Amino acid sequence: PRTGHHALGALRLELIGGTPRVDGLLGEVTREDLERVVEVLAYLHLHDGTVTRDALSNALFPRRSTTDHLLDDLWQATRRAVDVPRAMQLGAQLLSVPVDLDSDWAELSRRALAVQFRTRDQALGEIPELVAASARVEFVRFSWLETEGHIGRLRFEICDSLHHLGALAVGAREFDLASSAIAEGLRLEPSSELLVRDLMLLRHETEGVAGVT
Repeated sequence: PRTGHHALGALRLELIGGTPRVDGLLGEVTREDLERVVEVLAYLHLHDGTVTRDALSNALFPRRSTTDHLLDDLWQATRRAVDVPRAMQLGAQLLSVPVDLDSDWAELSRRALAVQFRTRDQALGEIPELVAASARVEFVRFSWLETEGHIGRLRFEICDSLHHLGALAVGAREFDLASSAIAEGLRLEPSSELLVRDLMLLRHETEGVAGVT
């Protein structure tokens, strides 16, 4: 997701707490439009800030054959909400947002990716927070998050980091930390071969050969 800096302001999206929210809106938005406006901003955010009209229309109105007026109305509501009524469009077919967009989604993604570049002690210290953050995830119900693979990618990033952390913790004989990391990873991806292997190694280290069977 793009999180560049722009003079028009900054918005923070809440996308993994179950209820879509946005902090930092400068303009006006009705209660009826708010969730859809957040969805537009989320779509732009997770597509690096610029999308085509067709892509946005297909994502937000997948079962509608004619969507031009619906998209135009929603686009105008989004412009009013971020208080840039003449911006947010590049030509006839490209839509863009000229504000700094960040989100809890991007923050969790960055955290998951960053732990793999920490020193061992730093990484081990991050296990409780990453496990807790992962356990709190409740994806908002935007259908395109699933169909376009965004949820799958974030789950993969989290599980990959939990595998890395679990293996580090086993090697450091920090078995409680290893157990929490591996258990959370398997909760997200029960069929992960890497995490199953981590669990077997953990059991071998803590219970001996009998724990592997």
